[in-house]
Amino acid sequence: MFQAKYPGIDVEFFRSGTGKVLARVETESRAASLGGDLAWLADPTTFNGMIAQNLLLSYEPPEWKHITLAKNPQGYFVAGRVLVGCLLTNPKAGGAAVKSFADLANPAMKGKICIASPLISGSTNIIDGALWKDPRFGWKNFEKLKKNEVLVLNDVPDAARAVASGERAAGISLSLYKYQLEFANSPMQVVLPAEGAIPIASPLGIFAKAPHPNAAKLFYRFLLSPVAQTVLSEAGIYPARTDVPAPNGLPDFA
Repeated sequence: MFQAKYPGIDVEFFRSGTGKVLARVETESRAASLGGDLAWLADPTTFNGMIAQNLLLSYEPPEWKHITLAKNPQGYFVAGRVLVGCLLTNPKAGGAAVKSFADLANPAMKGKICIASPLISGSTNIIDGALWKDPRFGWKNFEKLKKNEVLVLNDVPDAARAVASGERAAGISLSLYKYQLEFANSPMQVVLPAEGAIPIASPLGIFAKAPHPNAAKLFYRFLLSPVAQTVLSEAGIYPARTDVPAPNGLPDFA
């Protein structure tokens, strides 16, 4: 859609887990050959590190007034989407009874659950951190999951695939995967946990030494526009803008 609007600009992207994207940014920065113009990561805490290294450009376009989340006061980043850490279950594989994070530690779920690695998945890093800090769970929760033979996979799409295929009955992942074409006909279900789902404001920022600074600003503004934010909502991702509705079938963000 962006290329149709700006036919003179080609868009190339590298997509991976937050950990791998950060590793690439750090390697290229040290070599003074940063190849990217923008960064869009699931874990909002990573942007503070990039600010400390003077990697980001301060830029506040008009679209900012419609966004209230992960809004850096100096203009270095703003939420471009809101991911939701939740449970994915497969009733046909034995996941019908899973309604809460606590249910994953039930002995009946032994060998039937999965989660992504927080070393690779930025969203899982936030989810794990939220559970670790929650007095209802803490570190003991992860010890229980280990005892329950939790399958640790690379990234959140891998957890979704394991649940959708029936390899695992339930897992911790993101709500958006049920909306993707790959899983449209699977029995996988989105379950917002009884304890509460975990919203993750996923920021977007422009590199200070972006090779294509003008194109980067155009793309940045486009991603924050109502048109692009509506595309996200239709794909099961909560828009960052306050004037774009929530994904169909999910509650309003408030």
